[in-house]
Amino acid sequence: MCLHRYFVPWLKQSLGIDAHCFSIATLTKDVVFNVPLQYFVQVKLTINAEGILIATPFETNGSGDFSNLVYADAFMELPVGPGVFKKGDRFKVWRYDW
Repeated sequence: MCLHRYFVPWLKQSLGIDAHCFSIATLTKDVVFNVPLQYFVQVKLTINAEGILIATPFETNGSGDFSNLVYADAFMELPVGPGVFKKGDRFKVWRYDW
């Protein structure tokens, strides 16, 4: 996650390459995270019939839970805030294949 969120954008910018490394996706279900930290949730990405990028979050056991990475396409960056992120909300996603 840190590689894609922090290092790759820095490296691209340092090399004069377009550093735009994220997309915006819509949540398919509510996510609750009651700790006052920025949260990076693993997601599976799809495109719906209207051409909108959709992110389906995985249930995990925390940041050290690597078992879902085999199913995830990206992670969604959820800001520090109320801790409840609703279905239909839109946030940045950082794809693993960039």
